[in-house]
Amino acid sequence: MKNRKPTPATPPKDFSFHLLNRYKLDEEWVDHVAMVRYFGEKLEKARLAYERAKSAAAVFEAETSRRVRAKPKTYSVNRLTEAAIKEAVSVELLYSKEHDTLLKAKYKVGMLEVAMKTLEHRKRALTDLCYLHSQQYFAEPKMPKGVSEDFRMKKNRESDRALGRLKDD
Repeated sequence: MKNRKPTPATPPKDFSFHLLNRYKLDEEWVDHVAMVRYFGEKLEKARLAYERAKSAAAVFEAETSRRVRAKPKTYSVNRLTEAAIKEAVSVELLYSKEHDTLLKAKYKVGMLEVAMKTLEHRKRALTDLCYLHSQQYFAEPKMPKGVSEDFRMKKNRESDRALGRLKDD
């Protein structure tokens, strides 16, 4: 397979999720497959980063819980109850870099899922365009063979007149 293009490391500059060139459907399909692979790989890497961030946040929560139990006065906890400890841990987590990393990772996963969903819709549009092309939807009307030139000109004048582009003689 000589002519096979490798999967691009980045999307082509002219790639568009929503603009399809109906005159180059073959190239659109090749680009589409490459982009599905590209964004699919990015999505899985983002999911891995999200899971790692989730684990880091859980570790931070556990360590903070241990610190609150050891020195409750440092965290303004008067009585060591589970509710008070949980509240102190939540406050610490809210302002931690682990929480920020977790939110960013979740956002990235969400955006890449949107990209994959858009690629599914793009696939459907490509399929429909190929069907329309196979039915000659984009073909221009042609006069049957054997029709004289005079007849063609007469029909063209009639259609122009009907469309208001030509005044009556």
